[in-house]
Amino acid sequence: MSTSILARLARSISAAALVACAASGLGCAPSKPPLTCASKGGAPWVALSSQHFVMWTDLDRSEARGALAELERSYNALEDVCFPSDSPDPYRMQIVLFAREQDFRQFSPGASSGVFFHKLPNDSEPAPTMVMYGSLGEPARITFQRGLAYHFIAQSVGPTPAWLRQGLAQFYSTFRLRGGYAYVGSALPYHDFLKGASPRTVPNGPFTLQLVPASEARSAAELIHSSRYDFHGLPGDPSETERHRIAINNLSSWALVHMMINGPDA
Repeated sequence: MSTSILARLARSISAAALVACAASGLGCAPSKPPLTCASKGGAPWVALSSQHFVMWTDLDRSEARGALAELERSYNALEDVCFPSDSPDPYRMQIVLFAREQDFRQFSPGASSGVFFHKLPNDSEPAPTMVMYGSLGEPARITFQRGLAYHFIAQSVGPTPAWLRQGLAQFYSTFRLRGGYAYVGSALPYHDFLKGASPRTVPNGPFTLQLVPASEARSAAELIHSSRYDFHGLPGDPSETERHRIAINNLSSWALVHMMINGPDA
């Protein structure tokens, strides 16, 4: 992988220690895990491109080709059904797909399963960039479609309030095609409200479903005055209290957008 994109990612995600790794060549680290370069026994990186993406990954090349084809299918379907446009993207989206979570966590130490940037620092061409990990199962698909929704929203709507951008991105993240039909706005597999008074988490297939008391839902006025940190958290605060606060804000924004699109009885 290009060392320059590693350095720009490090600056974007505040993983300053990675700058030295990037400068030393393909993310080499003093010990094997994490970020072990190929010359020291780590997986080699490959670069692949398609109509809408340039992807760097340490997945096996055949698996990487399959992942890239799946990304293209998701892009085309979401664009055709939800964000139709006559204007092609000026730049291809950059995808950094780590095979292992422990390597991805060096760039994003929080609980996120993926990170989206409208552009990276010092990019001469401001290409949108996504960083994810793992094969493209259901969690990765939803993470990717959420990032893709951020991109399409910026293209079609322009600057938007934090609550609206987050709510719309989550609303479209569950998009899927099945049996010739498109489904948008399904329940989130990782956040939901419950009638009880105590938050809890339960298994939900490949996800962990965080259940939030409905009584804690944010009001529309609170969401309107929220900032991006209310949805993505404060840097360096991985506490359970912060994660719970973010979950409430994210779920509340999704619920408000869902009601605005489908009505209060949906």
